[in-house]
Amino acid sequence: MQHHPKNPEIEKLNKRLDELLVKAYIENGEVLWNARNGKFDLNQPVYRHLKEKFWKQRPLDILMQRVTQMYVIPDAIDPKIFNIPSTCLDLTLKGWNEGKPIEPGAIVPPETALELPTMNLTAFHEDVRLYTIIMADLDHPNEETQSYQQQCHWMGCNIPISMHDGNIKAENAVLPYIPPHPAKGTKRHRYVFLVMQQGEKGQVRLENVKLDRAVHLRTLASELSLRPVGVSFFRSEWNETVDEVYRQHLGLEPPVYGPAPAATRFDEGTVGSQKKAFGKYANA
Repeated sequence: MQHHPKNPEIEKLNKRLDELLVKAYIENGEVLWNARNGKFDLNQPVYRHLKEKFWKQRPLDILMQRVTQMYVIPDAIDPKIFNIPSTCLDLTLKGWNEGKPIEPGAIVPPETALELPTMNLTAFHEDVRLYTIIMADLDHPNEETQSYQQQCHWMGCNIPISMHDGNIKAENAVLPYIPPHPAKGTKRHRYVFLVMQQGEKGQVRLENVKLDRAVHLRTLASELSLRPVGVSFFRSEWNETVDEVYRQHLGLEPPVYGPAPAATRFDEGTVGSQKKAFGKYANA
């Protein structure tokens, strides 16, 4: 169906037509079977309706529970400007979990994420808007301060997204991908994928964005006038494969840290300040 966002009358008619098509097919057995099995043809209004309805049930509840319990909010996202996601971000890893989306907060072996996860964003709007998506480790050790900081692993800007096209492409990258490399002796790391809509409801392009790997997501969002609208994350911890990431991808000898901090109830989180002491650094 062709939409004409600059003509309010046509938009009103299109919206009414979509509502009628949803009512016509909402009880169709084939449609319901497809939806229950995750097969959503988002070119059809009834599937768009069901996708949003299903997502706002248990998947969204689980996401909000995990990002709160594991302190993604407020470490990565300012709770004053983020109430609930308006987009659904699905992450999948090649050869892991039978190709199913990663459940928020799942523990992923670092060797399964040597390639950038496949990202698919469902945004519940018809028009095309521009987004910035960033993957960051919230628990990267900082030897100088004896605390933890955020480190960017991948970032894409000016990503055009609508209900009809939510694929995130590698060519949108501003910073290329670095695989997870949780150092030996550190706690379990949280790898967050934060979706941010660009200015003026996704109409402002970002030009000449210059970034360092050291990043603070809340500060970045404020400086670039980005509005957080979606999030997902997984966790990972050191095993022997991480040492090869340091050598092959970073050109560094793998570090070893002292004893990790005593575990908390959820073993995560720095509650906004990003500071929690860890043991003295030593070379492997």
